[in-house]
Amino acid sequence: MTPEQYFARKRKVHLDMHLPEDAPGMFERFDAERYVRTLTDAHVDSVTIFAHCHHGNCYYDTAVGHKHARLDFDYVREVASECRRQDVAVMAYISCAWNHRAGVEHPEWTQRDAAGEPRPHPRFWWWMCLNSPYGEFIRAMTRELAGGYPIDGLWYDITYVAPPACYCDFCRAIFRERHGTDMPVEPAPGTAEAR
Repeated sequence: MTPEQYFARKRKVHLDMHLPEDAPGMFERFDAERYVRTLTDAHVDSVTIFAHCHHGNCYYDTAVGHKHARLDFDYVREVASECRRQDVAVMAYISCAWNHRAGVEHPEWTQRDAAGEPRPHPRFWWWMCLNSPYGEFIRAMTRELAGGYPIDGLWYDITYVAPPACYCDFCRAIFRERHGTDMPVEPAPGTAEAR
């Protein structure tokens, strides 16, 4: 599908699905054909389905991430394949900088405040730094999905740094390499340091 063909689709739905693993039975009676038929009955012609959520769960058979513990089938493959059959465009959603599981398993990959402390999100998950090895984790998921699934595109969410900046070791090293000096903790607005 070309970008023009995708943008010509007029009824798009984003199915928000950040699911923790503590709810039993959540996928027990899932039926992809019925699921997609519900969309087409509502004249939906493009849908964003979740491949990776803020909890750090993947909804497909992944070799690099953690598949949702309550999922015993490949949700992305089943839904995307059924969407193909019913002429619904599919975007696969990837949560980028918010990830609870990665923050717990790899605290060294989290975004840091100016004092070097990990930066938790106020709700539940962690702010992850895309300049850390976590960025390669996101790229690896991208390769899995783009290379092996019948999707039309990817939706990357939360691709930014928590204000005012990330002060993790990875970001500090990149700043030092690019600018030849240490990263300023409180740059004056409008100065070269602030950019």
